[in-house]
This record gives sequence, structure tokens and C-alpha cells, in this order.
Amino acid sequence: MSDDIENLVHVSGFPPGTGKDEILRFLSNFGEIQNIELQSESGRTSTSALVYFKTASGLENAIDQSGKKFHNKTITIEVWRKRRRLEDEEEKEDNSANLQQKQKSRLKQELKDVPVSLPPSGDLEPLRSIRLTYVPTCIDIDQFNNNIIFGMKSCGFGIIDIETGKLQIIKGRENKASSDPGHFKPILCCTTCRLTTSSQTYHITGSEDRTIRVWDARSQQEALVLTGHRGSVTGLVCAGGSNQGNQIVDEEEEGEINTQNAVEVSQNILLSCSEDKTLKTWDLKASKYLDTSYGHTSSANAIDSLKPTRCVTSGDDLSIRNWDIWGGTQTVHTGHTSSIDCVKLLDTNRFIAGSQDGAISIWTTNKRTPRLLIPDAHAHTVTITRPQIVDNIESKSDGKESKPIQSLPSEISASQYFTSVIHPQKSETQQQQIQSQPNTHSVVQIPVKQERQAEWVSSIAVIPFTRLFASGSCDGQIQLWNVQRDNASEVANIGHVNITGFVNGMTFRKIEGDERTILIAAVGQEHRLGRWKRIKEARNSINIYRLDPSASHSINQAQSNDSLHTDSN
Repeated sequence: MSDDIENLVHVSGFPPGTGKDEILRFLSNFGEIQNIELQSESGRTSTSALVYFKTASGLENAIDQSGKKFHNKTITIEVWRKRRRLEDEEEKEDNSANLQQKQKSRLKQELKDVPVSLPPSGDLEPLRSIRLTYVPTCIDIDQFNNNIIFGMKSCGFGIIDIETGKLQIIKGRENKASSDPGHFKPILCCTTCRLTTSSQTYHITGSEDRTIRVWDARSQQEALVLTGHRGSVTGLVCAGGSNQGNQIVDEEEEGEINTQNAVEVSQNILLSCSEDKTLKTWDLKASKYLDTSYGHTSSANAIDSLKPTRCVTSGDDLSIRNWDIWGGTQTVHTGHTSSIDCVKLLDTNRFIAGSQDGAISIWTTNKRTPRLLIPDAHAHTVTITRPQIVDNIESKSDGKESKPIQSLPSEISASQYFTSVIHPQKSETQQQQIQSQPNTHSVVQIPVKQERQAEWVSSIAVIPFTRLFASGSCDGQIQLWNVQRDNASEVANIGHVNITGFVNGMTFRKIEGDERTILIAAVGQEHRLGRWKRIKEARNSINIYRLDPSASHSINQAQSNDSLHTDSN
């Protein structure tokens, strides 16, 4: 019999030795039978058979009689298991196809266009530039109070009124032993949440001191301290409430945008990630810890969320993880060759990440590898030089240019070169005397070649459910990008903003009904996570830019109105 024939049932439970004719008589009451094949084998305690009915009605009647007695034996009649397996596989294929179709339909969710106007040179003057004494490490926007919140390496954080530029600094404490409120190590992340049960808004900060501190947005008094992480707290977000864009997905109608205030929908639940490799869930209303999720094999660096039940994190383990917070499951996405320092959700099915390998990646939730990888997104040209020794005497005596005598060996310093190469036989005292005399040789840097150098992508900012996103690094530019296709397979660079320093954090302010598109950047002389490189000419500052096409008049006004530029220590 063929495995794919129809109207085939498996009948079992007949006493051993039951003949084909007896089984035929028993089943013929249900419908006309075309064929029957016994499956009795030695050692079995019952006899079974495969029965082929000519019509589907016969099969259905037989199935309905399953459980009927035959010589006090219960007879089981069911669709043949091989056929049933085929049906199950077909059902799985159908379910898979439906799921893929559903995912495709989500990807077809239209992303809105955000018009942007930038000077080709990138020399866009900020509407406001608030100068800071210490390096800002992170930034977020308080949509409820129209404020900017940012953290600093000084262990304190600041609040800026977007419209007036008024700055307020909340200082950290001097050391761990101090009884004063606040962090005693640099702040690495911050966010804003509003409880569902009240109109109370909180600013929340996470620090290298492994604590999360919750602050009353009105009084700026410390309201709660959350402890439990065993490493620096590197990322914070309210579940479902990326503050950027002031939009959130309604969980009951997935894919539909709920335009009420973002964090207000959820938002008693706080999510945090840490260098201890974990994702933790907290209940702000009850002021307690809820759960810990494990998955990253190294530090988790960033987190974002647009749905109350889901979030994404990125880490040093070269992975991005898409979490079902309450289901306890995660999907692992890989594609970078170095630590992934930032990740932002473009919508519930698309997200963008930036890595220390210099690349920006665009992802969809139904694919474990990037839809698009933009290598060297913040690359710039650098000149490679090599030190050489030149003769100063020759250039003075005959007026000719100094000529290189010998390239400086890379394994020794210039002072070692004079004593060990030029005067190798001299005693230590004689060498010191030689070095104290007027130097007849100089070390100069000789250009060798120019090459493209990719800098780390240190920050990403998006306006959720739109095509616009921005990326920052330390190459002197903030890049603006536009997603060209809804499946995120094509992206266009639409301009840049020149800025000197490390762009440690960015956020957009875009409110429905407001034509203004505001980009806010936290810029510092050092990277937010370390001090291995310092750009001395950079200013620690919070810079506010207006990007929409109607901003030209506002920009000119800002240039001519000194009151819009606020410097503060």
C-alpha cells in the first residue's frame, strides 16, 4: 500500500489469531472496503490491520465506532499513523507559511518618512550647546516634562529644559561610605518612566556602582535604590517604553500604534542589563525585583523595548538577543566581529545596532543574520607616520634641508637611540654629558601612507516607526540615515552633522503634530566606558540640533541670538 493513499485506517485490538474475514465482517457495516492487510506478528497480544475504505464516508463511520467491543476486546480505529504524520507535517507547513506571511505583513508595515534638511558641508549650528565640566555618558528625553536627562562620569546627572536651556545638576556622592543620596561611580545609562497608577514621573539612572537609582522628576529626590546586579549597570528602559518618538505598540493589537504617552501604558516594569551578563526585571510600583534572564556570555551593553512583553539587548559576546520577557525565551542574532555597544528598535520587527568593528547593522526579528551591514560607517582618512633621525648640523651649515640619517628602530626610544646607536661605546656618564649638550640630531615624523580607519559606533538614535536614524562615533561626524525599503535591505546616507568628540549618546524629539525634528547629542572628550583615548579639542556638552526643512529661519535666529547658547559648569 502506498503511504499517501486516502481513506486508510489502522484498526487494532483484535484478539490474537483473528482472521481477515472476521475483521472484514466487523468493519463492513461502516462502509464498502476495498482492501485489508493484516499486521499480526509473533509475540503480539493482539491483531491489527490496515483497512482501505472506498469512500471517505466509510472511513468517517469507522472512526466514529472506535472503542466498540469485539469478543470483549476494545477495538481502536484511527487514521493510519503514517498518513496522520503526513497530515501533521502539512499542518506544520501551513502554520509555518502562515507565520511567514504574518511576519512579511508586519515587515510591510509602512515606516513614515521624516523630512530632513542639512547643509552639504555638515556645518549645522546647534540651537543650543550646553557646556559641561564632566564627560556626559548617556542621554534620554523626558517627554512628560519636556526635559533632557543625561548622566556623567562625575557620578551625577543633569536635567535640561528643552525650551529654555535651563540646566540643573544633581551631584553624586563622594564615596561609598557617604550617607548622601546618589551614585559614587560614573553613571552609564538613564531613562524616564511614568507609573500607570499615577501621574508621577521618575528619572532612573544606572551606574558602575552596580545600583539603579529612581528619582522623583519633580523634586529630584532619590525615591528608590534597586540592587542586585553584580556588575556595572549598562542599560535601562521601561518595558514597552522607548521614550523616543512617544509611541508604543498596543499588545492586544500587535502592530498597531498606540499614540498615547509611551511609558504611561506599561509602565510599572523596568528592564536593566549589566556587565554581569544578565537582564533583570523590576516592578517600580511595588519597588521590588521580579526576575533575572540569562543568555549573554559576556557583558550586556545596551537595551531597548517597544512592547511590554519584549526587548532587545546587545553585548560583548557579538550577539543581539531578542527576548520574550515573560515567556523566558530568546532569539540570538549574530553578524558582527566585535562588541556591539548600542541597539535601537526601529519598530517591533526591525532594529539597528552599532559595533566596535565600525559597522552598523539592520535586522528583522525573523532573520538571525543582518538584513544589511554597513561597514566602516564612521571611517575617516588617517596619515601613518614613522619617526626618523635627521642631522641638524648639516641643515645649518650648508642651508640644505635636513636629511634622514636612519629610521628610528620601532623597539627603542629616541634617547635610547642616541646612547645605544650613535654613541654605543660611551660610558653612562659620557652618554649623559652627550645628551645634555646641544642636540645635533632631531627625530621627525615622516609620512608613510594614508589609510581609512574605522571608528567604533558608540551610539544610535531612532524615531520609532519612521525611516530616520542617526549614528555617532568619534570621527567628527554624526551620520543621518534613511531606511529605503521596508524590509530594511537598503539604507541611504542623507547627510551628516560635524561635531568634535565622542558621541556617547543621542536621542530624537519628535512629537505627533509638531513639525520640529530635534536631535540631541551628548558629546565628550572621552568614551563613556573608559579613558584610553582623549580628544582634547572636544567640548563636554549637550548639543541640540533642529533637522527639519523649516528650521533654516530658526537656525539663523539661533546664530544671531546669544541667549540661545548656554555655557554652564
